[in-house]
Amino acid sequence: MKKISFIFLSICLVGILASCSKTKTYSEQLNEQEATIQAYIQRNNITVVKLTTDTIPADAATGEKVYYKMPSGLYFHPVTTGDKSTKVITRTKVALRYRPYTLTTPADTMSNNWNTIASPDPFIVTYGETTTFSIVGIHNAIGLMKYHNSEAKVIVPASLNTGTYSDEVIPLAYDLKITIVK
Repeated sequence: MKKISFIFLSICLVGILASCSKTKTYSEQLNEQEATIQAYIQRNNITVVKLTTDTIPADAATGEKVYYKMPSGLYFHPVTTGDKSTKVITRTKVALRYRPYTLTTPADTMSNNWNTIASPDPFIVTYGETTTFSIVGIHNAIGLMKYHNSEAKVIVPASLNTGTYSDEVIPLAYDLKITIVK
């Protein structure tokens, strides 16, 4: 009888310890991600304009602290419009310069392809094809940037990112520059 009681208590103890896991639920991770994004926005005095379509207004302010929140969750800030005579369309080859960083203080730069000192060659992306560069948020941003030599800043939630950042629900910010390759 003592043996059965001991086994029963052991099973109960294992069950209790297993339920006290420190692993966060996906819902908790999403809440933390949103709190991280909102803290970044507040810390940097950013104004957010929530859009209901995937189109940036024609009068979008560049150089200001206005970010447009797209229906997908991407936050987009145009820095420079670029040369409107050359436009990105599906299957356009784009030379991409990027600098991803965390939204924490201080920010951690994850990698750096921003200039020729950091990386001699830009990353070549075929717009609309995610096989060569699978960050959906960046593809969306390229489509919003539209023009040759444009620059933007974006906040990419984990659902639009890849790898570790997506799996661990970590949002990132990116500085982006594109040049259309002919």
